Amino acid sequence: MRLRLAAMGTVLILMAVADQRDKLIGKWSNDGGDTWAIETVGDSMRISHSVKQKTDAVECNVMGRDCDVKLGGHKAKVSLWFNGDMLVEMETRGADVVKRRFSIADDNTLKMETMQIVPAGKTETSEFKRITVTAAK
Repeated sequence: MRLRLAAMGTVLILMAVADQRDKLIGKWSNDGGDTWAIETVGDSMRISHSVKQKTDAVECNVMGRDCDVKLGGHKAKVSLWFNGDMLVEMETRGADVVKRRFSIADDNTLKMETMQIVPAGKTETSEFKRITVTAAK
């Protein structure tokens, strides 16, 4: 009986985490003109970042393995994984390493923490509001 209750509790926790992860999916924008789009593609995730007319898109598994990508026309490596309900992205361009953590706040905004790992730098937090897509008439 205890084993069955423990298994049910684990399933409920996993369902809650999956629900939080699903909330990350969508298009997000801030007042500064930055737009992020997060979507699932099979077993992978696609993250697109647009500033004005320039867009970089990364598609990678969520197992933490490096994926070779091009960012701003330059070779880079990106890895993605989930830490609980938070999506983590590690980006390496040459000697520079940046870590981003995407999560959904209680007010349904996307919070993104950007940490400059190499060279060491400060952590910045940005907030984005969901862009609702309306059907064309």
